[in-house]
Amino acid sequence: MKNLLIPALLLIATLQLSGQQKKFSFGFEYSPVFSNNTSEFQDGENAGFRLTQNAFIKIGYGLNQQLELTSGIGFMNTRTFERLELNGQLDINFINLQRFHDFAVVPLGIKLNIGTFFINPEVGIAYNFRNPTRQWSSVNVGNGEEIIESHYNDNFNTPVFNKITYPIFLTIGNEFRYHSVSLLAGIKGFYSFSKSNTHPVGHPYGVGVMAGVKF
Repeated sequence: MKNLLIPALLLIATLQLSGQQKKFSFGFEYSPVFSNNTSEFQDGENAGFRLTQNAFIKIGYGLNQQLELTSGIGFMNTRTFERLELNGQLDINFINLQRFHDFAVVPLGIKLNIGTFFINPEVGIAYNFRNPTRQWSSVNVGNGEEIIESHYNDNFNTPVFNKITYPIFLTIGNEFRYHSVSLLAGIKGFYSFSKSNTHPVGHPYGVGVMAGVKF
């Protein structure tokens, strides 16, 4: 993560010093996202879309009045759900796993401005640094069944998680000028070309609203 953070901060500082050229911009974007996964193993009451989030520090370089190069650094959160059927082995019937995968992301794209309306496709490189997990285990106890719930950061399965992934983003919205800043509002979606891990778990994707400010 440090390998991504340090160059991005240096780049942001350089762009701010060059701000007098009026070609550079700096801002923040936040997106609560409903995300899912293309895995065929996504079943059960805890499968489907779940609320995750993206947040970015964005920089831009204006090529002309319509086109702008965009980059920055940010946080991307995705989710996977797995169900393991053990059928009574070790007195365990099944295990449900809901994992959230946290990534540091560096995106690169181009922004097309049409009046206040804009379209911003980007391709990113993302580094997985944490995998918070919620687990439900169905355990046989006496003549009955007990559901045991636990929460932990999944370090045990770290070797099977893809540390580097390649997501694409598409943001569509409007930019409203307010005094010396611009307010951004729109829709942001993402799709990862890489699977969450090397097991048969699919590609994360999601869509949500986006709000931001640009200086």
